[in-house]
Amino acid sequence: MSRLTVRDRFNLVKVGDPQISPDGKWIAFTHETSDFDQDSTESSIWVVQADGSGQPRRLTPTGSSSQMPRWSPDGKQIAFLSDRDGDEGKPKLYLLDITEGGGEAQPIETEHTPSSAPVWSPDGEKIAFSAWVDAEGEDELTYPGAPSRSDKDCDDDSDSQGDKPVVMTTLAGRLDGFGFFNGRTQHIFTVEAAAGGEAQVNRVTDGPYFHSSPAWSPDGRWIACTASRDKPHSDMPFDRRLWIFSADDEDSYPVLDVDYPAYSPAWSPDGSRIAFYGQPQEFNWLSTPNQLFVIELDGQRPQGWDAVSCPSEELDRNVGMAAGSDTRKAGESFAPPLWLDGDSLAAPVASEGQSHLYRFCTADGEPRRLTEAGRRAVADPSFAAGRFAFVASEPTRPDQIFVMQDDGGQQRVLTDFNCDVVKDWTLIQPEVLNYTSCDGWQVQGWMLRAHGSEAGETRPTVLLVHGGPSGMYGEGFSFTNQLLASRGYHVLFTNPRGSSGYGAEFQQAVVGDWGGRDFADIMAGVDLLISRGEAEEGSIGITGWSYGGFMTNWAVTQTDRFSAAVSGASVSNQRSMFGCSDVGYSFTSYSVQSVPWESDEAMVRHSPIRHVQNVETPVLFLHGENDLRCPIGQSDEMYTSLLKLGQTAVMVRYPSEPHGFSRPHNIEDRWQRTLAWFDHYLK
Repeated sequence: MSRLTVRDRFNLVKVGDPQISPDGKWIAFTHETSDFDQDSTESSIWVVQADGSGQPRRLTPTGSSSQMPRWSPDGKQIAFLSDRDGDEGKPKLYLLDITEGGGEAQPIETEHTPSSAPVWSPDGEKIAFSAWVDAEGEDELTYPGAPSRSDKDCDDDSDSQGDKPVVMTTLAGRLDGFGFFNGRTQHIFTVEAAAGGEAQVNRVTDGPYFHSSPAWSPDGRWIACTASRDKPHSDMPFDRRLWIFSADDEDSYPVLDVDYPAYSPAWSPDGSRIAFYGQPQEFNWLSTPNQLFVIELDGQRPQGWDAVSCPSEELDRNVGMAAGSDTRKAGESFAPPLWLDGDSLAAPVASEGQSHLYRFCTADGEPRRLTEAGRRAVADPSFAAGRFAFVASEPTRPDQIFVMQDDGGQQRVLTDFNCDVVKDWTLIQPEVLNYTSCDGWQVQGWMLRAHGSEAGETRPTVLLVHGGPSGMYGEGFSFTNQLLASRGYHVLFTNPRGSSGYGAEFQQAVVGDWGGRDFADIMAGVDLLISRGEAEEGSIGITGWSYGGFMTNWAVTQTDRFSAAVSGASVSNQRSMFGCSDVGYSFTSYSVQSVPWESDEAMVRHSPIRHVQNVETPVLFLHGENDLRCPIGQSDEMYTSLLKLGQTAVMVRYPSEPHGFSRPHNIEDRWQRTLAWFDHYLK
């Protein structure tokens, strides 16, 4: 068996977003490969027969990326997004006639670039989608006191000397991975489902607001969506409410008269109810689990919370979410819940490192797990004709496409991507660790043993800290973990307080306590491995990304027990995060329960930079220069301070990368530097 290398990561295929055809016979899905030489990735649309006969086959050509396949109601066409004839990053909507065995897809020309999966109307005549729209009127956002065109001393040609200035007048003026809004908002459109020629497009929503997740009513008259319509250019585009708009005229109304967040609406078969994910409280950045709700509609009148039921209430787990995996091509976030009939729904549930598909009854009845028990991460389900399609992975088995009958029968795997790639790899099954933290709380973690090691054998150890803090480590396939184990490291990864999958109280416990009991939870995991003789002081490293980067920074300011640290896309200063992050004005103030002008002491107390003088650990900082979520200045502050203090620190900046890296060369470089850093200081 060969030792893993960072480059091996790019030989893996990512599959995801499986969509079962209306007759239940076919499954379309997205398939992504990496081209390391071209420093790019390419996604394509494939299909496979749901009965397991035949091999998966590709529908879209090479040389472009295609994704988000959606079947027409009659099962004869697939709508999807592709950049084959457009600018990179600006996909068009395409139709593919599946009755011809594939053939050449035809574009549907629309003025605006779709930013969501296509959604077919029940009669198959139209497709709904969301898209970003420029500020109306002026070509730049105006404000009182702004210069008029006639007041300027230069003409438009001066813009050729450089990029135009970005005008911001709202809190929500930027978004990581997207850039600066400059007055743009997101709206719902419908278009005739006919390729070729000039398509008839209808704009469903209006105003300076953000809209997403369109869903057609069964009679095709209405479109439900989530929207931030509390005020123009809402300062909280992530905080959505349920709205209903007429598909053909300007009629609209909010569904609920309470200000609770709602996501991913799905109409019941008879159109009398809408299912959605959300929380029965004000928006709190997933500090409590999302639940599944169903609301009874009453004409065009907003309903109170007494019209809402919660079929998932007994679970106290995150509904609509899944355990992560390195080999999953993600579909849309929070794909809508699935109506199985008029009385039951299905949705994935994240719990204790695993995710499974559950059935929920709208009447009385306990939620019931449908997928087979086991250490696995089930995600992205779709449903038709009594069958589910979904992706699933296990710690030693990359994601594949599965099918299952709706009675929770035997699961059938339909693809075997990556099997030839991983057959020569030594893949280790992680050991589940359940341990007690400082104050008696139970914490779950996992240990992946270094290749060739025995139980109780001491090896250099790397502690991984997930992002969020509402992320969740678990039973999905992780190339990163297997890579570290292949290089001779024990790998420890835990779910400290704040993680998803352990209930509302556990998930909420990190709010106002960053670096408190969450830090104690991960250190209790380190102590456990030391007590078992598998880790030892002097050869333990720590790394993490985003909130994991914060915890890495925090850990080295609180203890000298780590001999090396790699801090990725980190947080170091809560005060500057408040004003510089795309979400800081809301996320940071909620997380630390403070704003700079009211309780400056709290923001300082939860900032690693305040304690930087305590650091003795060598720290490698990795950060994308286009990161708007945790701006690169957060790493700059720690790096500069450490050098000023005479400590060992290195800063690596990646031009053009946002919060999550996408270019294969940069991903490889990140992990090559991480491994070399740990090899030098831990071995």
